[in-house]
Amino acid sequence: MTKRKKLNLENLSDLGADNLAAVLLEESSRNNLLKRKLNLMLSASAGSNLLAKDIRQRFNALTRSNAFLDRHEMRDLKRDLELLRTTIIDEIADSEPELALELLLRFLDLSEATLERCDDSRGIVSDTFRQAVEDLGDIAENASVSGEELSITVYERLMNNVYGIYDELIPSVYSSLGNVGLKKLEERLTARQDEPKHVNPEDDNFREIRVTICLQQIADVQGNVDAFIETHDERSLRNPVFAARIAIRLTAAGRAQEALVYLENARPNNDFGLVEWNNASISALLASGNLEEAQQRRWKMFQKTLDDHYLRDYLNVLPDIEDVEAEEQALSFAETYEDVHRALIFLTNWPTPDRASGLVLSRISEIDGNAYHILPSIAENLGEDYPLAAVLLRRKLIEYTLDGGKSTRYRHAIEHIWELESLDPVINDYGVYESHESFIKRLKEKHHRKKSFWAQLI
Repeated sequence: MTKRKKLNLENLSDLGADNLAAVLLEESSRNNLLKRKLNLMLSASAGSNLLAKDIRQRFNALTRSNAFLDRHEMRDLKRDLELLRTTIIDEIADSEPELALELLLRFLDLSEATLERCDDSRGIVSDTFRQAVEDLGDIAENASVSGEELSITVYERLMNNVYGIYDELIPSVYSSLGNVGLKKLEERLTARQDEPKHVNPEDDNFREIRVTICLQQIADVQGNVDAFIETHDERSLRNPVFAARIAIRLTAAGRAQEALVYLENARPNNDFGLVEWNNASISALLASGNLEEAQQRRWKMFQKTLDDHYLRDYLNVLPDIEDVEAEEQALSFAETYEDVHRALIFLTNWPTPDRASGLVLSRISEIDGNAYHILPSIAENLGEDYPLAAVLLRRKLIEYTLDGGKSTRYRHAIEHIWELESLDPVINDYGVYESHESFIKRLKEKHHRKKSFWAQLI
C-alpha cells in the first residue's frame, strides 16, 4: 500500500507552483484575510512603494469602520492588524526604515478608534498595538530621524495614551532618542507637570501620574537612581510599594544600606505592599551581608503566604541536617494553615502528595466545591496514588454544581462522576466516608428533578 504523504513544505512544493496557485486563488475567494495577504505579497514583489500604498489604503478602510465588534470580529480584526504589522516589519523595515517608521506610526494611530469600538478587556487587539510599540525601537534606531524630532513624536503619544498602548514607549525608543532626545523629552514632561491645574481634578491627577511615570522611565533607562527618587514626594516615600521600587534600584546600584533606610521609613502596617516591601528588603539585606535577618524575613513571609519560593530560598542556605528539620517544620505548619485551599496548593506543588491527601481527608469540610480553578488538577495529581482524597475533592465539585443549580458546569460534573466510577474499584475502604454507590444514590434522591443532568450520565 502506498504511504500517504504528510502535509509539509517539501511535499507541497512537489505539487508545483501552478497547482498551488490555483488552490490559493480559489480559497482567497472565500477568505478575505488570505486574499489581502496575497495582494500584499504581490505588491511587495513590485516594490516597497506600491506595498506602502496598499497598506495605507487598508489603514484608510479601517479608519472608516465604526461598528462595534463582537469577540469573533475582534479576532478577525487582530489577524488583519497582525498581517499589516508583520508586513511592515518583514517587507519594508530592513530596506527602507524611514518608510517603515512612518507606516508603523500610522498603524498606531489606529489604536484609539479601534479600541473604542470593542471590549478588549482580554487584550486581544491591544496586544498587537503594544507589540508595534516594541517594534518602533529597532526601526527608529535604523531610521534617519533626529533625537529631538523623535522626542516630539514620543511626547505627543505619551500624552494621548488613553488605552495604555504607549506604556513602554520610552524603554522601546530610548536608544534612538539619545541624550539630546531624552533631555528634550524630559523638559517637555517637566513643563507639562508645572502647568496650572484645570477645573477637573481627575484630569489633573491622571496627567500628573502619567507624567511622573514617564519621568521615572527616563531615569530608569539612564540608570539614574537619584532622578528616579526625585519623582516621589514625601507621601510617596512612605508608601511601601514605592519604597520597594526605590530600594530595588538602590540595591542594584550597590547602595543597599540606603535602600534599607527607605524601606525602614515605609514599613507596611497591613497587607498592602507587604510582598513587594519584603522582597526588596530581603534583597537589600543580602546585599548588605545581613543573611540572618534576610532568613528571618523569608521564614515570616513563608508563614504569611505559603509561597514556596520563600521556603526554597530559606532552605537553600541552611546546612544539610538543618534544612531537613526546617522543611519538616514548614510542612507541618502548612497542614494547619488557616486557608485550606492555599495549603492544599502548596502541599501539592512542593510536592508532598501524601500530606496533600492527608489534608483533604482531615479538612474536607473546609474545602469549597466552588474552587473549580484548583480542585480538578489537584484531584488529577492525587488520583493514582491517593484515590480516596481525589474522590472527596471531586465529590465537592459535583455537589456544589448540583446544589447550586450550576447548569453550565453539568458537563464537568458528569466527567467527575465518571472519574469516581473509575477510581471506585481501587478503593478498598472508604472509612468514615460514603461508598460510591451510597453517594450516587443520595445525589439522585436529592436532585431527582434535574433530569437534564442525569440524562447526560447515560
